[in-house]
Amino acid sequence: MTARDVVHFIEDQVPQLSGEEGFQYGDPEAEVAGVVICWMATVPALRFAADHGCNLVIAHEATFQPDDSQRQYEWVPNRARREILDAHRIALFRSHWSADTICIFDEFARLLGLGEVSRGEGFYRVFAIEPTTVRRLADRAKQAMGLETIRVAGDLDKVVSRVGLAWGGLGLYSNVGFLQKILENGADVAIGGESDDIAMRFALDSDLPFIETGHSVSENPGLRILSQQLAEAFPRLKVLFFENPLPYRWL
Repeated sequence: MTARDVVHFIEDQVPQLSGEEGFQYGDPEAEVAGVVICWMATVPALRFAADHGCNLVIAHEATFQPDDSQRQYEWVPNRARREILDAHRIALFRSHWSADTICIFDEFARLLGLGEVSRGEGFYRVFAIEPTTVRRLADRAKQAMGLETIRVAGDLDKVVSRVGLAWGGLGLYSNVGFLQKILENGADVAIGGESDDIAMRFALDSDLPFIETGHSVSENPGLRILSQQLAEAFPRLKVLFFENPLPYRWL
């Protein structure tokens, strides 16, 4: 079974891959000894794959930090990742929008206990909940995602009842158009992955409290589901999940 054969499982579940997805390194025709699914193919994730004899990594985020020239491959983290990929002949496939569609969005909503949709379709769904304060909703999100602390922008005492999800990086300034879309669908609070100063000010000026869980935190659970689905589809193939931990600590 080749790496290309394995990723057909993902390709068959979506109309087509987005332009940023697909094989990004290594040989798609290589025989697969094992698969690791992770949020990002960082050095620890790639070492985990190598240590477990897995030569196909399916990652959600881009592996090589962006640049407009081939120089990116010589940047320090990119070179470190390439060295492991080359040494262990690992093929790398990126599943971004496809994984969002297959499992990430829905699993994030499920963990948060969101059910009824009040308005919107696809990723722009806004969920109706029993009225509660932002503070209580933030505590609920913190417990659901296994966090010790959580960051919140907005009035903690505001009563909210319509939740929009800006999981992953959709709460960042580069994606404020997404926040505008869920506002148009009636969201009065957002629970997201990662945000930043400018995007939070956009949310505050829109009277949209933002509860931030973390980019990888909001997407790891769905990727774990994807690894389980892949293991069920290929019962004789070793399929492992590597959970990228938070890259920072609160002191």
